[in-house]
Amino acid sequence: GLQEGAAEHGCLVCVGTVPEESSPALPCCNGSLQAAFVLDPSVASGRIAALSAVPTIYLMAPPMCNGSECDVVGTDNAAIGRMAAEHLLASGHKRLAVINPFCCWDEAAWRVASFVAAGRRGGALVHVFDNTTHDAEWADPAVHYLLRRPVACRALAQLYAQCNPRPTGIFVVGDLETAIVQRSLLAAGVSVGEDVQIVSCNNDQAALGGLDPKPLTFDLSAYEVGRQAVELAVARCSGHLRFPAVQITVPPKAIPPQS
Repeated sequence: GLQEGAAEHGCLVCVGTVPEESSPALPCCNGSLQAAFVLDPSVASGRIAALSAVPTIYLMAPPMCNGSECDVVGTDNAAIGRMAAEHLLASGHKRLAVINPFCCWDEAAWRVASFVAAGRRGGALVHVFDNTTHDAEWADPAVHYLLRRPVACRALAQLYAQCNPRPTGIFVVGDLETAIVQRSLLAAGVSVGEDVQIVSCNNDQAALGGLDPKPLTFDLSAYEVGRQAVELAVARCSGHLRFPAVQITVPPKAIPPQS
């Protein structure tokens, strides 16, 4: 999305890393940098200062540095949670659950909060399975969440399987997590598709490839995020956009189960 959007305006996208705080510029751009797009919200504010002379736009998530006012273009994560709940409610489910092993992941937290609100607004009983409601060794924040993912997903799936009565509709915050959860439920004697329906997110068909049945998932519209980020950068560069920092959210797309 970034590359095609830039090409339409006669520009090139240079892919690289943010320089160290002592570096005054991005050498790969030979002084011709017009705008910068940042993919990692955890980049230190001192390093971003090297880009202060040009419009800087964060993609997918706002920066983690306190007091920073930057443009952000990302997926509407609240819409993902709401749409997941609405899909399960429309399928007739009155007991819902959300599984989120990563409470330190902002995007997942937004999805969860919106799912819970929409589910309850629709009259459903909503259970939350995460490391704020279930203390365990896998919740140790000192261990990187990617290393904790398999253990966390299996533990939360087991907690779900022990519910009585069980929720019949589950939203899992990501496809990689869904793959682990669904296999764990099968091992616990829970039949996905009969006992419970799962809705997922990220449209990672490689992760979902071995599942039967496959869940409905949501595409993050990353291509459109890139294109809109370019248009925002062009508006900033031209001086046509004089508003303070803005945040643009791009709607997700529901992707039915693929055979």
